[in-house]
Order: sequence, then structure tokens, then C-alpha cells
Amino acid sequence: MARNRETVPDPWEDVFETCALTGVETAVLYVILRPPTFRRSWRRVLAALLYASILWVINKPPPLFDLAGYVYVPATFALITFLALLIVLVQMISMSCWRLAMGRRRA
Repeated sequence: MARNRETVPDPWEDVFETCALTGVETAVLYVILRPPTFRRSWRRVLAALLYASILWVINKPPPLFDLAGYVYVPATFALITFLALLIVLVQMISMSCWRLAMGRRRA
């Protein structure tokens, strides 16, 4: 804890590093998923889920509550990305089951 907060500089360098890290992680996800040509690709979603889970494990901050806010950003980004991809995977599975059931109904 600093006695005089005015003498402590703002952590701009750390904030910019965190923004750059999040940008690189987003770019890697974009390369994995390739949204323009996605077309319900199971492999891409599973690869992105694996990547997000690895990011979450690697970026998990120590269990301290007095760290700067930018320390928690990478782990939070990875967790939210993982949960969103999990929702996409569940939706893809349900749509596949729906199509299979409707195909059997018509046959």
C-alpha cells in the first residue's frame, strides 16, 4: 500500500500489455473458428473450447483480492469465451439431434 497515492504512477504499461494479450488471444480464436467459413464445424468449436480452457488454466490469477483489475482480465476473458463456446456446442448438438429426429420422422 502506498502512503501517498499521488506519487505512485498509473499502471498504463500493464494495461496496454493486457489489452495486447487479449487482442492476440482473440486473433487466435478468430483463426481457429474462421467465422466467414464456419458452417457448423465441430472440430473448430472443440479446438476453440480446448484453447479457451487452456487459456483459463494458464491465466488464472492467484487467489488474492487486492490485485489490480487488469490482472483478472485474461482469466475472465478465457472463462467467458469458454462458456460461450460451450453454449454454441450445446446448440450445435441439439440442432443435430433435431435434424436427425426430423429426418427419421419423414422417412
